[in-house]
Amino acid sequence: MFAPELSDHNSLAIIGLVQAWGSVMPISEIQARLFYDSLTGNTKLPKKAEMLKLIDNDHNEMQKRYVKSPRHTIQVDFGIYMDKIGAILGCKPNLLKLMFTDPALAWTLWNSPPVSCTYRLTGPKPWAGARETIMEMKERIFRGMAPDGKIIPRKNINNFSFFKFFTSALIIAIGIGILTKKIRYQNFK
Repeated sequence: MFAPELSDHNSLAIIGLVQAWGSVMPISEIQARLFYDSLTGNTKLPKKAEMLKLIDNDHNEMQKRYVKSPRHTIQVDFGIYMDKIGAILGCKPNLLKLMFTDPALAWTLWNSPPVSCTYRLTGPKPWAGARETIMEMKERIFRGMAPDGKIIPRKNINNFSFFKFFTSALIIAIGIGILTKKIRYQNFK
C-alpha cells in the first residue's frame, strides 16, 4: 500500500490494489482510513528498513501458501488482512473484552463472517450503527436473498448448534486445564 522509497513522507498510497479472498471494497475502505490517519499524523508508520522487512515476511508467507506465479503477488486473506490493518489503526475489536462487556456481540463476531463495520466499533471515527448492523447481519443476508426483500419464515427457528457448543466447551476446558496445571506447578516450587 505504501512505497518504502517514500517512507520519509508517506504522502502517497496505492489503495485497493489487492487480490482478496473476500471483498475488495472493505479492504479499500480500511486502507483509506489508514492512509488518512497516517497523513494526519495519528498513526506512525514504520521506517523504510522495517517496511522492507515486513514486505519480505509477507512475500515469504505468500510463497508458502499460494502457487509461485505472478498472479499471486498481491493475494491477501480478507479477515487476516483487515485484522492487521485494524490493529495498526487501533480499531480491531477485542473479543476477550467484549465477552465480558457485550457477550451477544462477541458471540456474533466469533460466529459470523468478517464484515467491514466490525472495524467501526472502536478506534478512529467509530460508527454508532456498527453494533446494530453486525447483530442484524443474518437478517440482512436473508432479506437480500429473498425475491421481494421479505424474510421467508423458516420452519426450524432453533438456532442452537451442537458443533459451536462443543467447540466452545472444548476451548473452555482446555483453558481450565492449562490454568489448573499452572496452579499445580506453582504449588510445587
